[in-house]
Amino acid sequence: MKYPTVFINHGGGPLPLLGRQPSLVENMKDVVNKHLPKEPPKAIIVLSAHWESDPIRITSSKNPSMYYDYHGFPPETYRYKYPAPGSPELAKKIRDLLGENHLASQLDEDRGFDHGVFIPLMIMYPEVGSFVGTRISPTAHSLSHLPLAILKKGKYPCGVHFFAPVLRR
Repeated sequence: MKYPTVFINHGGGPLPLLGRQPSLVENMKDVVNKHLPKEPPKAIIVLSAHWESDPIRITSSKNPSMYYDYHGFPPETYRYKYPAPGSPELAKKIRDLLGENHLASQLDEDRGFDHGVFIPLMIMYPEVGSFVGTRISPTAHSLSHLPLAILKKGKYPCGVHFFAPVLRR
């Protein structure tokens, strides 16, 4: 089953999970309920503008950690967990696709899921299930080419592609 590419506004830090951005939460749930297939995805690939690097870096850990990249929020917001397994195999496929499209990239086993990844996923897919999460750090110059490089091929088992808000032009 093919899943569409979608843009998700993840809100301000953990505010959606604190009940401070209810319209954003409603929108995230609507995307799942109205615009995505009912069958949960096998994998979710996240293009995160919260992590820019050159070359592009791809999370490749089997068990990505949590990266709380916000400050000044209640203590419970630093204990959120989203234990989606990673997929080193999918990360390698993405790296290879990028290479075929002349975009330099490298695998990164250390960087975990930032709030641009785990906040939307906690709302949209609260039951982690068995799908895997992989995140990509686009560089400023690659933003216009990266989605095409990956989506052009489409020959790997993927789920939903999320574009972080900063990618909006």
